[in-house]
Amino acid sequence: MSSLLANLEGKKYAVLGLGRTGLATARALKKAKIDVLVWDDHEEAREAAKRARLELCDFENDGDFKGLEALVLSPGIPHKYPQPHPIVERALHKDIPVISDIEVLRQCDPETPLVAITGTNGKSTTTALIGHILSTQRDTQIGGNIGVPVMDLKRPKKDGAYVLELSSYQLELTPSLKPQVSVLLNITPDHLSRHGGLDGYIAAKKQIFASTADGVQSIAVICIDDEHTVKIADEIRALENWQVVTVAAMSDRAADITVRGGILTDNRAEMTIDLNKNNRMQGAHNHQNAAAAYAALHYGFDMDAKSFEKAYNKFGGLNHRQFLVRTINGVPYINDSKATNANASARALASMKNVYWIVGGQPKEGGLDGLDDYADRIRHAFLIGESVDDFAKWMQLNNIEYDISHTVDIAVAQAHQMAQNRRGAPGGAGTVLLSPACASFDQFTSFEARGDHFEALVNALEDDV
Repeated sequence: MSSLLANLEGKKYAVLGLGRTGLATARALKKAKIDVLVWDDHEEAREAAKRARLELCDFENDGDFKGLEALVLSPGIPHKYPQPHPIVERALHKDIPVISDIEVLRQCDPETPLVAITGTNGKSTTTALIGHILSTQRDTQIGGNIGVPVMDLKRPKKDGAYVLELSSYQLELTPSLKPQVSVLLNITPDHLSRHGGLDGYIAAKKQIFASTADGVQSIAVICIDDEHTVKIADEIRALENWQVVTVAAMSDRAADITVRGGILTDNRAEMTIDLNKNNRMQGAHNHQNAAAAYAALHYGFDMDAKSFEKAYNKFGGLNHRQFLVRTINGVPYINDSKATNANASARALASMKNVYWIVGGQPKEGGLDGLDDYADRIRHAFLIGESVDDFAKWMQLNNIEYDISHTVDIAVAQAHQMAQNRRGAPGGAGTVLLSPACASFDQFTSFEARGDHFEALVNALEDDV
């Protein structure tokens, strides 16, 4: 990446926020001998910057913005809502552009084909799936919000491509995205405080269609399984330089690509693919991800169905996303820690029955709204985290038996004991499912840490109860 960033020689940047993304950006700029100043409000992060020999500058109190090309903002720092960070306010007041690390990449390398993926749920799985399949035919660099900062990627070789998962925060600050393919999976309310409400959140997601690749018609893959994306698809059809390919896998809507009973049908090409053959990608939500990936690769890169199917069947899925940790005496133990909102948990509950549900954490707006239809799939619930009192009321309203476990440790022990003792219950052995429908930050540093802890507990369980 440093040779690519050499295009920025003579310019000066500031980086605000030194988490994984910000630190990677600052290090890459420094390695490319670009002047870079950094800041983070947390002393621990500033100490890490010092160890990396990065130059600190407190722009809020005594920093000088003179000569700055741009302020590169880490995704976790607000630039609009609920209120802008003071340093962001100062930068904007002085007409300094506030951009993302993705924008830095595209300013340096605007021509390499890029597949951009966004949505409320399914982004990481779809990004990993597209990257996995595309890499069978060309050099592919996979990163972004999936956990690999773009500044840690290599520049793809000739005819290569970037495949990037993009959050709503990143999209708002990347005006030069210019994707060859944009994928919008779904929209349900999430991160509303960071966008001033649902309208702001939708507007941020639509930024994935705000620019098109130079010299070619960009492909807009839009899954039309919710009302918001149906409306967006109609809007994008009216724009020049976009070819819209619609996907319907979780509804009965007519679309270019449909999935019914696990059978993907390309209604334009009149061909089918049996998605059920990959037993690690089960459920309508995963079939939506797969159909979106097919549309992106077939219409964006001319990949034939046989090549797609062969690579798809070798894809192993992602951890923390309905990941089978272990089966004990016929009882599956599933890690779905990535389910940080009710809609994501709905996808898990829809694909299972007789569930011993470990749920809770730092609640999102709306709590468990929308999950009433899945109540009959829950055999017993184990409530954890800050949300226990509110979620207990929901369980009572839906006549679901529950325990207030408070912690994952206690919940796993209780769920294991109950699931093993009730293996002979009507309906079968059941499934132990961690699908919190909440953020993790009340007890863990991330959903990954929560899922890893769950897996460690499950792997330590005894077969005999």
